[in-house]
Parts: sequence; C-alpha cells; structure tokens
Amino acid sequence: MNHSETAPLSRRIARELGFYGMYFSLIIVGLISVLIIWRQALQVIFYQWIAFAWTNRSYYVFSVVAGAFALVAAILLADPWLRDGMRRGIAVRRFWRALLGLLAFGAVGYLIMVSGNIGW
Repeated sequence: MNHSETAPLSRRIARELGFYGMYFSLIIVGLISVLIIWRQALQVIFYQWIAFAWTNRSYYVFSVVAGAFALVAAILLADPWLRDGMRRGIAVRRFWRALLGLLAFGAVGYLIMVSGNIGW
C-alpha cells in the first residue's frame, strides 16, 4: 500500500529529495566511471596492449560510443527501478547495490588504466 498520498507534504518532499539525491549520485558516479575512467582504460587496451593495427581506432571509438549508449540506457532504467524500490521500501538497498557495482566497475577500469601507465 502506498502511503505517499496521505503523508504530510514535508515528508513527501523529503522523500523525493532523497530519491533524487540517490538518483543523481548514481548518474555522477556512472559518468565518472564510464566516460572518464573507462575511456582511458580502453585507450590502454586498444593502443598499448593490443598490437598496433589500423582497426584499433575503430574498435576504440565503437567501444566508447557503446559505453555511452549503455550509460544512457542505465540512467533511463534507474529511475523506475529506484522508484519501485521507494514504493516497496527497499530503495536504499537498491541504491547501495547499484552504487557498489558502479564503483567496482570503475575500480577495474582504474586498475587497467594504471597498469597501462606503469607499463606492465
């Protein structure tokens, strides 16, 4: 049962602000992870680890564009997923699950990026 219609206005505003705070923090972590860290990690993979070929540039560009599209799809799907969690009372658990997944994804990309800069 959804009690948001009967809750006081200040409580509904606080819940909405909390929801958008979680949502925007997932967007920011996703942007940093995909568009900054993994873009550089893909440069390491395609230009340092794989032997130089004329196709590497195409693979790199395709990977960056595919990552950007995946990020947009994830942002579009996160809103109803978190709203459903808010309705069920498990939004914070869903938020932490998504945030830890994004942080782990970014950490793997960062390790690839750092190992390429070290020259392993």
